[in-house]
Amino acid sequence: MKPSQLILSSIIFSFILFSCKDSNTKQQTNGLITYYSNQKGNSNIFVMKPDGTRQCELTNYKSKNICGVWSPDGNKMIFSSERDGNSEIYIMDAYGNNQKRLTNNNTPDYHQRWSPNGKQIVYVSNEDGNQEIYIMNADGSNKTNLTNSEINEMFPCWSPDGETILYCSEENEGWKIYRMNVNGENRVKVTDYSGSNWELYPQFSPNGKKIAYFTHEPINKISNIFVMNKNGKHSIQLTNSDFVDEDPSWSPDGKFIVFQSNRTGNYQIFTMKTDGTEQTCLSNNKNNEYWPSWSWIQEF
Repeated sequence: MKPSQLILSSIIFSFILFSCKDSNTKQQTNGLITYYSNQKGNSNIFVMKPDGTRQCELTNYKSKNICGVWSPDGNKMIFSSERDGNSEIYIMDAYGNNQKRLTNNNTPDYHQRWSPNGKQIVYVSNEDGNQEIYIMNADGSNKTNLTNSEINEMFPCWSPDGETILYCSEENEGWKIYRMNVNGENRVKVTDYSGSNWELYPQFSPNGKKIAYFTHEPINKISNIFVMNKNGKHSIQLTNSDFVDEDPSWSPDGKFIVFQSNRTGNYQIFTMKTDGTEQTCLSNNKNNEYWPSWSWIQEF
């Protein structure tokens, strides 16, 4: 993109941000949070500041557009869309322009995450008959199945050093957290917990020392968020409710965690400090808000 075009796009998106709805929350930290919402009738991707202000829609389609994740440099975003019939992975500029399809299968592709250097994307696909972990280049080329198993896997996440991938694998007792090398080798269970609760959505902290995740009680339909050391030890519970608190994502400075919760009666976006204190609702809408992700990017 030419510099003049980038400047014009920045001016346009900055205007949109300032014209969007503000929240009454006061919690402050850096970056921007993306999430998806059905507040306009269809699921589309939104962005807001970490205090809940300037909520703005990035995609505007009648089909489902969900799970936006910014690239490490903040210039691109990958997301899932059903605009072509089933869930496929797309890429767009950070401000919503130049949307391009990366996968093209008759089966769903989703749960996408960037590599730390922004050159590759790890994701989940049903292309070989069940949920498995795949990797591809950021332009959609060189798609490779990493797990090649008959067991379902989902929620992959890259370590900050780019050497390992966390993911969830289905067992007889439910979903558990595993890690593997980026080539699919050396698969090891991260935790030794043997209960019936599912362990889901592992997310490395920015420094790679901690892992945030949530547990789900399938009988009681309750979920809560935990943090543990990267070796799976010393797990600490951060939320403790009779609702669904799930899908944690770290702030880029590692001081906050953003998550979704239905404790208000519908799903909304919340933040809290990494010790579980100062839990704050950001979105405060009548509709549902899901799958938050945090980026350093300030303005467009």
